[in-house]
Amino acid sequence: MEYYCIQKVVFSSSPSGGDYIAMTIAGEFCKLAYCRAGDKKWAVFLENKRYNYEDMIYFKGQFYAINMGGTVEV
Repeated sequence: MEYYCIQKVVFSSSPSGGDYIAMTIAGEFCKLAYCRAGDKKWAVFLENKRYNYEDMIYFKGQFYAINMGGTVEV
């Protein structure tokens, strides 16, 4: 992920607390990736063939992402 353009990052909680998950929309095909506090690399959701995510939020313990087709995924 180090060479990808990151479009958006959403945190599960404040990074200053030290225990969080960060989710990002990144790269040419707007893939989803995540990392936990202390991880050295992003983990890309490779099993998900649908890319081109437009937006995401974290709400009540879950990440929600909407793709360009208008589908919301949890």
